[in-house]
Amino acid sequence: MPITVTIYNNVCGKFDDKIVSEIKGLQPVEFPINIQITGSPIVIPANQVGLNYKTNPPTLPMPTVITNSQPITKQFKIKNTGIRSVQVDWKIFDEKDLVHKETDYFNLSVAKNFSYDRRDNPYKFNFEAIEPEESLDSAFEIQPKNMQVGPRETCTFNVTFFSNKGEGEFKSVILASPELTKDELQISEDGDEFSRKGALGIISLNLYAMTLKPRLTIDKKSRYDGENHLNFKYWSVPTDTDAPNDT
Repeated sequence: MPITVTIYNNVCGKFDDKIVSEIKGLQPVEFPINIQITGSPIVIPANQVGLNYKTNPPTLPMPTVITNSQPITKQFKIKNTGIRSVQVDWKIFDEKDLVHKETDYFNLSVAKNFSYDRRDNPYKFNFEAIEPEESLDSAFEIQPKNMQVGPRETCTFNVTFFSNKGEGEFKSVILASPELTKDELQISEDGDEFSRKGALGIISLNLYAMTLKPRLTIDKKSRYDGENHLNFKYWSVPTDTDAPNDT
């Protein structure tokens, strides 16, 4: 007799279970079942104005501005495609803080195995990625930085660029590792939390901005009297032949 097992992949993570066959007159037989559902329930919806989808992850570019100009703010949206509420906590990593750093990328540890094969393999190796420190005093800021996103819900975030950090290119990544909210958190029979950091994948967005040096300057050369003079001229009649060009 064929047995059909249906698995719904609307929640990410690793799932272990077992089917027990009990036939009268015979010993029970266990069939282990496991599945790894990758990806994140949080997605960046397509066709958002101002996002560049030709990069991976998408890029949110800011207009090129002069240094020390007014802050610029742009918006983007995320959507929870899952059936459970998810906590999203954003972090900003500047490219300049990520290059030329000599550090380990993973932590290696030995832990008890609570999966279906724990009888044959009581222990397992855990490879944990080492997340770099979040950038301080970044030129970018995201608001709100923390939010709970409900099932099938779409949320809007504001990214602000501050041009007072110098001249040149500014490249950063905003990244979040969604987790189930405390109300949604499930505890397995072994006492392990079902949801761990990074268990629901990651979501990220590239940020890009450029600042230019001001071109307009004031000549402060002293005159013969030893003073600095500023000479302003104003023409009330724009058609006057002596009036300067508007540009």
